[in-house]
Amino acid sequence: MRKPQKKRLPLGISEEFIAEVEAASPDQLKSMIVRFQEGIAEARAFQKEDPKVRDLKETYDQAVGPARETIRVLSNRTKMVLDTLRKLGG
Repeated sequence: MRKPQKKRLPLGISEEFIAEVEAASPDQLKSMIVRFQEGIAEARAFQKEDPKVRDLKETYDQAVGPARETIRVLSNRTKMVLDTLRKLGG
């Protein structure tokens, strides 16, 4: 017999965190939101300002750029052909 599997929680959500949230007052919850959003802003700023991250992003964009453009072109062409088919009743 298989043991029932525990439901996997999303990254950063632990049983302890769930208990903390459930026990918090509305003001404490609002404070948590502000703290988390400030952390997100700091992480995003780091991504934009760190030269290593910028260089890696630039290298990635150069590597996937041609494929991304091809996908965009072919998607646009597909949409145009589908629109034409619909107009023709096909």
